[in-house]
Amino acid sequence: MEIQKFNRQQLREFVSSDAYLALPDLPISMHRALAQVENPRVREEDVLLTIAWEQGELTGYLGLLPDTFFKEDGTIGHCAWLSCLWVHPDHRGKSLARKLINKAHELYDHRILLTEFAPETKAIYDKLGYFVDLHTQTGLRVYYRFDLHNILPPKKKIFKRLQPVLNLFDFCANVLVDLISNLTKTKNALPEYEYCETIDTEIQVFLSGFQSKELFQRGKDDLNWIIKYPWVLAGKPDDMSRRYHFSSVDKSFDFISCKIYNTEHKLCAFLILSKRNRSLKIPCCYIKPGFEETTANVIDAHIQKWQINTLSIFHPQLVQYYRKSGSFSLLKKDLNRIYISSQTMANDLVQFNFQVQDGDGDSFFT
Repeated sequence: MEIQKFNRQQLREFVSSDAYLALPDLPISMHRALAQVENPRVREEDVLLTIAWEQGELTGYLGLLPDTFFKEDGTIGHCAWLSCLWVHPDHRGKSLARKLINKAHELYDHRILLTEFAPETKAIYDKLGYFVDLHTQTGLRVYYRFDLHNILPPKKKIFKRLQPVLNLFDFCANVLVDLISNLTKTKNALPEYEYCETIDTEIQVFLSGFQSKELFQRGKDDLNWIIKYPWVLAGKPDDMSRRYHFSSVDKSFDFISCKIYNTEHKLCAFLILSKRNRSLKIPCCYIKPGFEETTANVIDAHIQKWQINTLSIFHPQLVQYYRKSGSFSLLKKDLNRIYISSQTMANDLVQFNFQVQDGDGDSFFT
């Protein structure tokens, strides 16, 4: 078995090659590869993708998202998020995942981390012996409309067969839900807000006032890169997307950056809304104290406008507000997002009560 490593230049060349196009299982989508090579935090020597080969056959791969973290003493470290670990079904049980993770651990000087992993995947990391729980973020999911045709089929096979019935149920139930929602909603005066296609100096200055305790402190260049290079594109599945075993296309996927102003036309909040079909996340959120309701009014207006089914949030101010909010919803469910890291990286952050944004890691992109 050979593990092949791809840095920025090598990855760019690889996805432009006939060999890449001919693979039955693609280790990265073209637009994700483009995003990776344009990452402003990538160093030239950074490895962005590792592929395991056996006798010319691709048997597994692991994506790596380089990042910069800021320690409490002001020093800066370099690390990588693990993303998109896949092993071919015919080669599972051969410790291939462990070998790929070990290689990533070595490549990034024992400073790697991840989040949003499947429960069964965590067992792999626990067995390696050098991962520890770094941080747990408490969140909330608010259900506004029925979405059983998306929620249930991944859980049990029987629901896949019943998907047409679930579609019909959701449609009929949501007619009633939308009627009740419209009758009970409070008509709050919306604050002044505007969309922005890029992160400008006004936003950059605003963000800098919040970031002293943040672990990753994303600035203008970072956020503009994220907005410009999504990992999921709006469109229909095609041959390329079917050969890639992670999300690369969906019916709709949008980033919307939004400035919110107070009555004196001073910036009081900045949000990036991430809308995937009828699910809404807020991967980036900065709110001045006292303007939580103002910010929520803007979010609620978009929930109504887009007929959002579920809102998922981890930002502490928003979680606290929506937990207490009396506005109409079907259900509120507590969430926990666990971040794990290598022991070496955890040692770098001992006694640092750091903060994270909802989108930190690869959560921004999905």
